[in-house]
Amino acid sequence: MDLKAIVEANSANIVIVIAALLIFAGAYFYFQQSLPERENIVNDVRVLSRGPVQAGIKDYLSAQAVPLQVALDNASDNLPCKVFMQTEAIFALASSGKNVSLQLYVKGDALCQSKQSNQTTMAPCQKPAIAIETGSCNCVKLDSQTKTILVSGDEQWLCSQAANVRKVLQWGLQ
Repeated sequence: MDLKAIVEANSANIVIVIAALLIFAGAYFYFQQSLPERENIVNDVRVLSRGPVQAGIKDYLSAQAVPLQVALDNASDNLPCKVFMQTEAIFALASSGKNVSLQLYVKGDALCQSKQSNQTTMAPCQKPAIAIETGSCNCVKLDSQTKTILVSGDEQWLCSQAANVRKVLQWGLQ
């Protein structure tokens, strides 16, 4: 066999191996997304995730600058429990050396009120790493499609579980 034939044979094999790896990777990610969410209990908080919870939190919060969004149903929405949850989440992030930018979002609006380093601006919302909202879940949900940690609960849950959610975030960032 001459050198040219060997190179052509090896090139064909390399293309076949790369194609097989791409197909395998695509199938893996497809099946990961189609898996049902698993319910985990971490520090007395229900956490929904399609994968390992601690690794997911660490991955979703891997950036140095972490946008945290508080979603309001309307401009006159009740804030105390959301502010309490937000404060605990900021504490968890700051204690891990993260820079937090806070976004206040009224559902239905295209803009967020953002506060970072004593500057308040109105701008298009960034994709939050953590979103806090009123909802019926009473849980922390790791959304694998948006890579967002959603903290969703009724007012009582947001107030009573804020410290536990902080501990979940700190545990995830270890």
